[in-house]
Amino acid sequence: MVVYSPNNPENGEIYPVEPYFGVSFCGNTTAEAKLLIDKTKDYTNLFVLQSGPISKNETATNIICDYAVESGLDFIVFFGWFDTACPWQIPWLNFAKERWGDSFLGVYLFDEPGGIQTDGNWTRLFHHIKQVDPEFWQTIEVYIQESLNQTVARDYEEAKNAYIKYVIAHMRLDELTNRSITAFTSDYALYWFDYLAGYDTIFAELGWNHNPAKHIGLCRGAATVQQKDWGTIIVWKDRDPENEMNGIYKTGPEMLDDMLISYEAGADYIIIFNYPTDPPGNPFGILEDEHFEAMQQ
Repeated sequence: MVVYSPNNPENGEIYPVEPYFGVSFCGNTTAEAKLLIDKTKDYTNLFVLQSGPISKNETATNIICDYAVESGLDFIVFFGWFDTACPWQIPWLNFAKERWGDSFLGVYLFDEPGGIQTDGNWTRLFHHIKQVDPEFWQTIEVYIQESLNQTVARDYEEAKNAYIKYVIAHMRLDELTNRSITAFTSDYALYWFDYLAGYDTIFAELGWNHNPAKHIGLCRGAATVQQKDWGTIIVWKDRDPENEMNGIYKTGPEMLDDMLISYEAGADYIIIFNYPTDPPGNPFGILEDEHFEAMQQ
């Protein structure tokens, strides 16, 4: 559904109706999450619970989801994977549908599957999985060993099939599709193949001085042809050269430019990534007044 541009309604330009727009929460406590919800609820309609620690805490997850809905927001919940150390996660999917209904938009499952495929240190990743979740490792060990020993794909079809097999085996998207729960993730590569593997919605990452038009085009094109939804998630401007786990964030005006191009391109979702905490002690993660002012605009 579209409406004429409010800026120039006579020129035939069309803009999308209100997308889902909000901020991700990557903090550690329910108090921090509530603070961010209170700060943004008047000019957003979406809250993304993207916290690793909270994703392993059922009570905290429920408290935050309740608070988001009470504040008038729809929400998405992140799970890095369905952790065997957290047996509540899969039964929780049915609970979430019953408790929050349409306000529960779905699950953000894993992160950057295509980016990891193209850039990741696979040996290190597999060893990490084996250490942190040995039971899950046992369920996929045969495939993982095949992957470690596999030679380079002989053609595009073989490469495509190997990637799709990896996503299906590793992500367990069937836990979502079998329940008609939307599967989200964000990525900066292989959007087309993420959709083929079963994701319903991909957020193209706008950051690292990449060309936003190129990534929006790749993600939107893949979504349109496969009749899926798409969005953007606005991330770091660049990595911190002194600590690759942290980033140099965009200014408010730079973030506003990314939001505007996302909106004009027809994004179904526009999300602000909010990690880590900078400056130290900032109760809103990486966001400061200039970013909140940009979001209000």
